[in-house]
Amino acid sequence: MRLLTVLLLVGCGGTQARVAGRRAVRQAEWAPSTPRAPRYEIGSETWTPAGAEAVVVASVSALTSPPLVADEPLHRLAGQLLGMLGERAETPPGAVVEFATRWNGLVEPQPALFVAEAPDPAALAELVQDAMRGSVTRQPYNRVAVAVAEVPGGYRALALLSMRYCEIEPLPVSHAAGRPVALRGRILAPFRSARVVVTDSDSRTRQLPGRGEQTGFDVELAASPRPGRMQVEVLGDSERGVTVLANFPIWIGREPPAVLSYDASPGAGMTADEVAEELLRLANEARRVRGLGTLERLGVLDRVARAHSEDMHAHGFVGHTSKRTGSTTDRLARAGFQSPVVLENIGRGYSAREIHERLMLSPGHRQNLLQREVTHAGIGVVVEPEGGEQAFLATQVFARVTRALDPRTAAPELLRLINERRGRLGAPATEADDGLSSMARRAVTRFFEERRNQREVVDELNESLEPFGLAYRRVAVLFAATSSLEETAAMEPLMEPGVRVVGVGIAEGDHPEIGHRAIVTIVVLAWPR
Repeated sequence: MRLLTVLLLVGCGGTQARVAGRRAVRQAEWAPSTPRAPRYEIGSETWTPAGAEAVVVASVSALTSPPLVADEPLHRLAGQLLGMLGERAETPPGAVVEFATRWNGLVEPQPALFVAEAPDPAALAELVQDAMRGSVTRQPYNRVAVAVAEVPGGYRALALLSMRYCEIEPLPVSHAAGRPVALRGRILAPFRSARVVVTDSDSRTRQLPGRGEQTGFDVELAASPRPGRMQVEVLGDSERGVTVLANFPIWIGREPPAVLSYDASPGAGMTADEVAEELLRLANEARRVRGLGTLERLGVLDRVARAHSEDMHAHGFVGHTSKRTGSTTDRLARAGFQSPVVLENIGRGYSAREIHERLMLSPGHRQNLLQREVTHAGIGVVVEPEGGEQAFLATQVFARVTRALDPRTAAPELLRLINERRGRLGAPATEADDGLSSMARRAVTRFFEERRNQREVVDELNESLEPFGLAYRRVAVLFAATSSLEETAAMEPLMEPGVRVVGVGIAEGDHPEIGHRAIVTIVVLAWPR
């Protein structure tokens, strides 16, 4: 089968409305004063607000139908964050909100956060409601909490909105190295097709397959013998596309850190174009240190990414599927662009670095950013004003742009790549046979020119190879539709130690079975007697 990947992830984290100001500090540390939750545990603790908090919660809950649920665990988090604010009420950076969310045993995506001050509870409620109005249309928030404190001249509120659509069985925040982690739970409507993505303490990311439309999950996560951080993410599908419903760390072979060190530099003063450039630089920096090729910007991908960010901003939603433009592949098709690999990330934050770090903290988004198969990127960023500051909404589109195949050199180059890999595995080199290669070339030509299907071509070639049974102990046919010669050369059947002779036919083109500009390779594998 041809490699065709479309992995679309929304990872916006929380909004942080700067109704109050924020002072620039490059490096900072924060140590919570409350005990850490020993486990992730999602209960049904509701909270009955009173006093000024009740006034603000009632105002915010009226923004949605059904009303937002006032949540006790979220209220504890709001109180903790409110307690760390200084006299000028600098809003906590995203890294602090993320750390505190996990400290309190919550698994949902980082909540949206708002800080406001007003002379009386009614004015405070109106201010918070206005700040949250846009957020509740962008994301399907279903939980709310507000912590209020009296300050000179009135009241200060820290309000949180959260998406709690994932329930898990109690799970310790730390786990023994080398022992599997049992993860069980379910996702809630309107989401479906639950699946789990994990980045382990060896920095390897893998996706555990889901079971169709099922909302439950019951998986064992292999814990590396190496101590470190395992990041776990639960995904679900809805009309908005794929959405992150949980994203939390499990500490393998060590206790969680008690102190957070973070970069508190603001992103003020950057334009949308500068944020896009910086996002590309950060992506390529992350790829370079891992030995991956750097991404080139491509104008058509930039335009598609920018238009989608503008669509989300103008119509108050965050998601990969738009009522106006459809899916990512729909948008690319209208732009006249096709690729065997298409990936998309969506992120939101107050600087390029904040957006990038949130995406890298999400196993699915991280996998997109570090995908070996992609070669080009398009990044579109729009500014979303909030109070006296600005947030950035970014769309990243990644794709593979394949080089045009040179039919004169393709077969020798593939044979070289195959033998290089066989050598690394300790298998003897193969050599090409002119007769077998001629038959393979005719078969791949018929596949494209006569629009034959894969089964017909392979069956006919197998029949024509029957006379070669006298010369070889065994003969087999490999049909591969890929996006590169490197991908073809990595196929396991080509590493079989007993194969010493091959026939190779390669062509590139369009075909109803495999789509646009696929490289089709037919290899005859022969085992000498």
